[in-house]
Amino acid sequence: MNDQRPEPRPSEQPGPARPAGGADILASDAEREAVVSRLNSACGEGRLTLEEFSDRLERSYTARTRGELEPLLRDLPVGTEEKAEAAARPSHGRGRTDWHVTPLGGLRRSGRWRMRDHLLSVTLIGGVDLDLREAQLDAPEVTLTSVSVIGGVSLTVPPGVSVVTEGFSLLGGRSIDVDEVAGDDAPTLRVRAYSVLGGLRVASSRPYDGFRAARASRREALADARAQRGAALGEARTQRRSALAEARSERRDALRDARQARRDARRERRGGR
Repeated sequence: MNDQRPEPRPSEQPGPARPAGGADILASDAEREAVVSRLNSACGEGRLTLEEFSDRLERSYTARTRGELEPLLRDLPVGTEEKAEAAARPSHGRGRTDWHVTPLGGLRRSGRWRMRDHLLSVTLIGGVDLDLREAQLDAPEVTLTSVSVIGGVSLTVPPGVSVVTEGFSLLGGRSIDVDEVAGDDAPTLRVRAYSVLGGLRVASSRPYDGFRAARASRREALADARAQRGAALGEARTQRRSALAEARSERRDALRDARQARRDARRERRGGR
């Protein structure tokens, strides 16, 4: 009868980015950053819509314990399972450009849709209106290029998505209302808008108050931790100096007592002669 337990399957092996340990243990900054990095990758792989990514990103910033971080990665592959799936994933969809060419009429998309690496819209009269809340990205960085004579670009993106704008318009304003909360590896939307008459508007799908509050709370926690660490180090240095000073004092007293004892011994020897 074989008493050996079967080896765990690759999907059961814990990944480095998934928080481990008791659910009530306070999460560290490194664990939060690991979760954020995995969410960034999952969004670029097309596993999460931008709104789902934004929601989980905000929850990761406000999480206090490992138990609050763990559900954010529960349905995402990690470790060997992720590598095997990436190897089996077809690559012909990468680098694809979606074309929208029309003399009259713009491009409008909303709901659940997939944005390829490059979306190119060319029109004479007509703008681009995209709602990316439920969109899935084909790559960590996607590009929108809009070329029109008359027609602007209007985009709605969730918080946490990095937006880079390029291009020009002879007559048309530019309004970019996004918050700088995205990290260096965050999903990136690069917008290239060229028009004679037409502006560019990029707005958040919801207020940034939650992100700003989470970021402010995190900064305050980091500042408090640094202050406590500085105070602890200062107290440790003070205690060490006191201990060294006390040790030096005791050593001086011991040396003085030893010298006095030697003098007394010499006097006794002289008196006994």
